[in-house]
Amino acid sequence: MTGHDVLLQATGIEKSYRRGTWPSRHRLPVLRGVDLALAPGEVVGLVGENGAGKSTLMKILVGALAPDAGTVVHAGRLGHCPRPATAPPACWPTRPSPLASTRPPPC
Repeated sequence: MTGHDVLLQATGIEKSYRRGTWPSRHRLPVLRGVDLALAPGEVVGLVGENGAGKSTLMKILVGALAPDAGTVVHAGRLGHCPRPATAPPACWPTRPSPLASTRPPPC
């Protein structure tokens, strides 16, 4: 991808959290060296095990959380793709995600 066709560019994203109590307090790395480039119209899924850092990465990408290192640059507005209307309402969360810009569509 060239620079002019990139909608979102994340480079060298790192994030860790402090764990424990003094004197054994330590940093737990969650993201290390994440690079991501998205073009307009591209659809991407982010999957991983619980605790893998998916929500942390999304919060960093939308600017809700600052990375310890790295940069995020985006052109235009960021949004989300709501779940398909074919998904049964029972599969929808009962509370809106802090990363979503709107609530799920009504049935």
